[in-house]
Amino acid sequence: MNGFREKAVEAFVSLARRYREVIETRDPDDVAAFLRDMHPLLAGLCRGALALPALAEIDLPDGADEDFTRDEAVTLVERSRPLNEALADELGDDAYYWDLLDPYDEADPVEASLADDLTDIFVDLDEGLRRWESADAELRRTIAFEWRYTYENHWAQHAMGAMRAIHSLLYVHGMGEEDEDEF
Repeated sequence: MNGFREKAVEAFVSLARRYREVIETRDPDDVAAFLRDMHPLLAGLCRGALALPALAEIDLPDGADEDFTRDEAVTLVERSRPLNEALADELGDDAYYWDLLDPYDEADPVEASLADDLTDIFVDLDEGLRRWESADAELRRTIAFEWRYTYENHWAQHAMGAMRAIHSLLYVHGMGEEDEDEF
C-alpha cells in the first residue's frame, strides 16, 4: 500500500474504533441519541471503506486471500448474539423495518432488522480491530483486504439499510424530537 492508501486505512481504523465505541458506550435509555450518533458514522464508514485500497491493489502475503484470518462463522454468530438481542430490545418496536435488497429487482419488500444491521457491521469491523494493534504490516494488509471485501460483499447492504431506517426514524417519524430544544 502506498502512503496515500496507508492514510486511508488509518482513517478507516479510526472510524471503525469510533463505531465500536458508540456501540459499546450507548445509553440504552436514549435510543434517539444513539441513532443520531450512528447516522453520520455509518455514512463515514461507507465513505472510508470505499477509500480503502481496492481488493486488486492489496499485495497480500502468499495464501492470505485463500485463508482469511477471521474467526469461524459459528464463533462470530455466538459473539454477536448478545449485542443483537440487546439492540433489538433497546430499539423495541423500531427494531424492524421494510427494505428492498435490490432496487432493480421488482421483488416485494422484506422485513429487515436494524439491530442485525448494526450488529453485523460491528462484527465485521471488530474482527480486524481486535488484531490491528499487534499486527505486523503483512497482517494489516490482510485485515484491510478483509474490511474492503466484507464491505463490498456484506456490510454495505446493512449500512445502507440502517442509514435509511435511522433517517426515517429521526427525520420522518421525529424520534427524539421531544427531547430537543426549540431553535
